[in-house]
Amino acid sequence: MKTPIAFTLLVATLLSTASRAELPTGWFNETFGDKQAFEMTTDASVQHSGKPALAIRSRPDHTPGEGSLATVFAADAFRGRRMRFSASVKTESVAKFAGLFMRVSAKGENGKPGLRLRFDNLARRAHGDESIKGTTDWKRYEIVLDVPAESYDTAIGVYLVGAGALWMADPKFEEVGLDVPVTSSDAQPAKLSTAPQLDLGKK
Repeated sequence: MKTPIAFTLLVATLLSTASRAELPTGWFNETFGDKQAFEMTTDASVQHSGKPALAIRSRPDHTPGEGSLATVFAADAFRGRRMRFSASVKTESVAKFAGLFMRVSAKGENGKPGLRLRFDNLARRAHGDESIKGTTDWKRYEIVLDVPAESYDTAIGVYLVGAGALWMADPKFEEVGLDVPVTSSDAQPAKLSTAPQLDLGKK
């Protein structure tokens, strides 16, 4: 007997809603690859400085791609300022890598995402990979980016690539002086070509 499509969609919706309900207001999860590969919740059993942590755990019966937890907010109050996102993170058996990320974007058009103006995560630092790997105790990590005048929104969060578990606690988002160096000045993750490729036979 086949499961009715409507019932399947209802179950998926309820599971998605339950997952979101276990996260703080304004936070959401995103998965690349197997959508069921990660459990992403608030973990009251693991605390740092007396506060509960957000957790991302891979499920052993799935092949994990990447799971992330993020909050997105308007950039209006931060334009023209240098901002630091910091948080404490600990990990357990991270097979590939994990870390914090921060993104600043322009306003998109026709429902499309806006141009990425600034971006950084621990894996793609200009001065080297500072990803979190293996099993680590609580440690403070930070990202510092300028918020350009044309910024529309900002996203901050944490990600896990591959199997393992991580916990993030005590996040902070605060202005810093210009004496504090940015951790990246990159815009788009990939460099754009300086000219269009018009030779359709080239591979």
